[in-house]
This record gives sequence, C-alpha cells and structure tokens, in this order.
Amino acid sequence: MPHCDSLTETLVLQLVQQLSTTHPTHWVAVQEVAERMHLERDVVDAVVRKAVGRGRMLAEGEPPHRVSFRAADLSDFKPPN
Repeated sequence: MPHCDSLTETLVLQLVQQLSTTHPTHWVAVQEVAERMHLERDVVDAVVRKAVGRGRMLAEGEPPHRVSFRAADLSDFKPPN
C-alpha cells in the first residue's frame, strides 16, 4: 500500500473540497485529482481510503472512482493535523 504523508493528504482533501463547493454533493473523479496534483493514482487512492475510513469523505466504487464531501462537512472542513 502506498504511503501518503500528512501534507499530501491535506492537499488532496483541500482540492476535493475546492472542487466540491460548486454543488452540495458534487462528485469529483479520483483520476482528475491525481492528474491535477501530478500524483500517482495509488497515492490518491490511499488518501481517499483513509478519509473515507475517518468519515471525512464519501466515495463511490471499489476502488473509489469518484469522491465528495457531504454538504455539512464542507462548512466544517479542517485539514488533518
């Protein structure tokens, strides 16, 4: 399993949050996140798995192919420590 440091996790979550603000539950393609951040897809997948496990993000598919934040989570979003 690829390692994702806290900076990478924070940046991925911030990008998904930014892209999700256009609609209450706007889905963002995991591949788009990887491409925009110039990261390997498996690194983004690791961040997504971690965020979903913590209840911070919604994901669709296995492995997830798109992600979003719940509308309530957008207003309370804080990057991980």
